[in-house]
Amino acid sequence: MVGIGINANQNLSHFPEELAPIATSLFIENKVVVDRTALILSLLTHLDQEYESFLLGDDAALVKKWSENTDMFGKEITLNRGSEHFQGTALRLDPLGRLVVRSHEGQEMVFESGEITRIRH
Repeated sequence: MVGIGINANQNLSHFPEELAPIATSLFIENKVVVDRTALILSLLTHLDQEYESFLLGDDAALVKKWSENTDMFGKEITLNRGSEHFQGTALRLDPLGRLVVRSHEGQEMVFESGEITRIRH
């Protein structure tokens, strides 16, 4: 199962107190109210295009694009999988698109699923 959450027009007062230090929205970042219908249409169109590339076997280009468009690498994260929690530094995506994380002990771990929370920049 895949889930996507996009905070569109929220300001900081919309987030619970414990999330306020790390939460954001398109409005907070860009100072512009977002047309949510247009946002959803754009998201679905682009996801469809990326899925077509994936079906055509262009995995390397997809992983490259994901890697170029994230600011997660080099940041401390917590990765949650059910009741398991892993902490470390997000390093990169491997050739299969799995997240590589270096634990505080220096071990590199590879994750193909989980919920990620950034904890420190």
